[in-house]
Amino acid sequence: MLSADLPYATAQAINTVLFQSQRTLRNDTLPGTFQLRNKRTQSGIQIEKASKQRLTGAVGTQDWWTSEQTEDTTRIAGNQGRESLKVKGRPYLAIPVGGAPSKVIAKGMRASALIARNKAFVVQLRSGNLAVVARESGNPRGVVPLFILKPQVRIKERLHMQPSVEATIRANFDTKLRAELERIASRTN
Repeated sequence: MLSADLPYATAQAINTVLFQSQRTLRNDTLPGTFQLRNKRTQSGIQIEKASKQRLTGAVGTQDWWTSEQTEDTTRIAGNQGRESLKVKGRPYLAIPVGGAPSKVIAKGMRASALIARNKAFVVQLRSGNLAVVARESGNPRGVVPLFILKPQVRIKERLHMQPSVEATIRANFDTKLRAELERIASRTN
């Protein structure tokens, strides 16, 4: 084996482990953490391959929603094109409460869609917060709250990508590098 083959073998081993990490994230970590409605979130997990000139690679997400779940962060209404609801010119995030349809909210059941179809309206609560409510005849108050409006919300880390990737690398890199070196050595003999 030539010393010139070592960077190539290392890059190949890195890429193999990156693809394994990507599969682990897509098939185990994401479905184990979230209720996935489609393949969009899983397909957002991408890798940046290593080369023999650049012996580093990366696995991560291109999806803003997924990236916000990987560390504690604050989501701000109206930021980066995310859907928000404007009340008196100020953007708010609509946070579902007990009367909201479900955990997964279809576009037609979002606060902005309900207000646009006159199925709900905004009120100010005694606490000073704004809420989106809908009329309900069986309710003693006549309305049921659907969403609380907040200018920003704190998002706690839920998706533990880094530990998953590190575990895959620790478990597989040495074996993959050894196999790649053996493959190259057998080719040159």
